[in-house]
Amino acid sequence: MLLLQTSGQKISQCSNLQQSCVSKIQIAELLARVREGNQSPQDLNVLQSRTIVPDAANYPNSAQHLFKTNSQVETHNISVYEQSTEQKYLIRSTDSVVGAISKDMASYIRNIIPSDSRKTAQLPSTLLIAVGCRYEISAKVNVSDGLANGAGGIIKHIQLTADNLTASGIVWMLFDDNNVGARTRANSRSLYKSHIDRTWKLILPLSRQLQIERSHSAQVLRKQFPLRQSAAKTIHRSQGDTIDQVVVDFTKTSSRKEPHIHYVGLSRVRTLEGLFILNLCEQKIHISNNVRQETAQLQTSRRMPLSLYFPQLHASQTMFNILFLNVRSFHKHIDAVRRLQIKHNTSK
Repeated sequence: MLLLQTSGQKISQCSNLQQSCVSKIQIAELLARVREGNQSPQDLNVLQSRTIVPDAANYPNSAQHLFKTNSQVETHNISVYEQSTEQKYLIRSTDSVVGAISKDMASYIRNIIPSDSRKTAQLPSTLLIAVGCRYEISAKVNVSDGLANGAGGIIKHIQLTADNLTASGIVWMLFDDNNVGARTRANSRSLYKSHIDRTWKLILPLSRQLQIERSHSAQVLRKQFPLRQSAAKTIHRSQGDTIDQVVVDFTKTSSRKEPHIHYVGLSRVRTLEGLFILNLCEQKIHISNNVRQETAQLQTSRRMPLSLYFPQLHASQTMFNILFLNVRSFHKHIDAVRRLQIKHNTSK
């Protein structure tokens, strides 16, 4: 009986794996056509089948949201914060003017600090932070430990030490990648009390010196948690992400067409089942003419023959090989690459 049950579990696992592979292949082939502007009516029908409305019963509220503009992103992130019923704070930065200047001048300098965090080393003057919401690292903290710009996860606990809600204490975060912050966690074992899960990583306030305008006689030392809300991102900033679930909105924001915005937004997700579209706006799918010309040249006149000899490539007409090359250590592992042979029978 146990043997039959185990076999059934294995069959079920294989079936699920096969379905996952089919879904990944399907979206990969669809995206390849969208990328070149060759999407078919069937492709558009498939994408339309993935559209959803915000009040749908199966709407994935916790999924990563992607929008075309910063204003849409900010609106969504504020809405997520306001709807949160968990522990949440509005944390102010601590700004200290450094230099031998009068109090009036120091006050003036504080008042002209830019409100745009892109001009303040990605450390905002105020930070909306809530437990259970998605955030990401906004500045370089410890790159070798993975604590770099864009590392994302969920806030699990907020442990402030100042009564005036300024940047102090610890924010505990569960990162999507468990390797992020592993070294920092190992070096901070004494801070892990009984109520702190061992998978959480600590985020401490970061201090950065800011130059305000062109003043060299006085600068500002800002202290703030290096975090930003990431329940929503712009489609452009999501480039490089690979996500299990994503809600993407292509709502028309201007009369002009934005080249490749659909491809970038749609290609963030692993499978079709994980893709949800608020507004497809398929009439706005657009490919740059320069990209069309470059692609055509790469596929014809500039296509180069394989410079390395792989005997197995010519071994059989009913087999094909897929090679994945880690370019960074290509020379070190060239012998292993030569021996690599993944075959798939293409005969009917």
